Amino acid sequence: MQPLRMSIRFTIGTLFTGVLVAAVVSIISYSDHQHHGFALEMADRAVHRVGRQAIEKTTRYLDNGAVAAETVAQTLAAEPTLLTRPVLLRAVLAGVMQTHDELASCYVGLPDGTLHQV
Repeated sequence: MQPLRMSIRFTIGTLFTGVLVAAVVSIISYSDHQHHGFALEMADRAVHRVGRQAIEKTTRYLDNGAVAAETVAQTLAAEPTLLTRPVLLRAVLAGVMQTHDELASCYVGLPDGTLHQV
């Protein structure tokens, strides 16, 4: 009876240890999987947040230039004769420059290659 009792104890101990090891491995594996998922989600959120901030800053930076360009385009559409009168055209460009002080220069290029700059 003694060897049978040791064999049962050994078998039960082995099974218990095996179940315990399997549970620990499963928990660690699940935790590792969740950690990777969480880390990827956080990185994705950070990339999107930084991207949105970069777009907003770039848009704010370019908005004034776009408004100035639109102003010049609308003025030239309303008064196409300005294209043949460089002095008046430069006065319009200078007015745009004074209105938008963040601009360093203002250009109008014509299809024939003529470039007017203030």
